[in-house]
Amino acid sequence: MIGTHETTLFSYMLPPFLGAFKKCFPNITISINELIENDTSRALKAGECDLGFIVDRELSDPDLVFRTIQEEEFVVVAAPDHPLAARTSIVPEDLGGSEILMSISGGRCRKLFETMLRKHNVQYTLTYEINNYETIKKCAMHGLGICLLPRTTVTAETKNGQLAL
Repeated sequence: MIGTHETTLFSYMLPPFLGAFKKCFPNITISINELIENDTSRALKAGECDLGFIVDRELSDPDLVFRTIQEEEFVVVAAPDHPLAARTSIVPEDLGGSEILMSISGGRCRKLFETMLRKHNVQYTLTYEINNYETIKKCAMHGLGICLLPRTTVTAETKNGQLAL
């Protein structure tokens, strides 16, 4: 039993690891349990899952063992026709006045984005709060705002021109 609250990111990052595991242990059935935000540690301690995946750097718990399996880069993306999409680079201040799409409060992406915007005194309009990376991407593709997402989740869309970095 695997527990995670980041099922969208999980679906991008972990299939290669799961495939290798399945080759080594073909008779084991794997169940993936979507947990509420920040509940993975509790679920592990309660025996509700055997393994947990968390997207965070600052975790510590004396009862658990943490291992980094992949560093993830976060990127700001927008629809290709967004005014910022034409630039070769942007700085946080360029986001001033922008309509922003964010994940639900408490998520890693949102914390990173809000911290960066606050640090640079960027004023913005929060247009949507969405608890799913796929929905956030679709909203950005349709010009509903810009967002910060893990690069892994937007690779295909940036390559095929549906989103701009």
